[in-house]
Amino acid sequence: MRTLVAWRILTHEVGRSLLAILGVFAAIALVFLQLGFYSSVPIGSMFVYSAMNFDIALTSRDYAFQVRPHFFPRRRLYQALALPEVASAVPFYEAYATWLNPRDRDLRDIFVMGVDPDKNVFDVPGIRKNADALKASDVLIIDSMSRSEYGRQDPGTEVEVNKRKMT
Repeated sequence: MRTLVAWRILTHEVGRSLLAILGVFAAIALVFLQLGFYSSVPIGSMFVYSAMNFDIALTSRDYAFQVRPHFFPRRRLYQALALPEVASAVPFYEAYATWLNPRDRDLRDIFVMGVDPDKNVFDVPGIRKNADALKASDVLIIDSMSRSEYGRQDPGTEVEVNKRKMT
């Protein structure tokens, strides 16, 4: 008898029942979307740092996220290096720059990172392989998976980053 009453309620106004079911499915889809973000964001935000060789990282107290690292005084690195427990301290620079595509002269924002090429900061074969080339002035390497909007990514290509010619 109870099943019959429930069935009659559902079939009495079919449109309203379907709308309610769609609402429940939309809520479930949003929950799964949130779970996807919850698990992917920490992995993506640590992608660069997981490829680096370090035991501890010192950051600015105003550091909120990778795109806005804020100012960190170099003297803090020297203070850390003065401790007997610290073997080395290497600055790591992060910032946004403007990239001028040499093909169509389009300006694009690009995230850039800077390190001392003599230090073994990154544990990435492509960076280690090109470390000697990076020692030259105005030379950079770009990830081979970078978007095509940045133009050709062949070795020796001349580009402009922050209005400065680079190879």
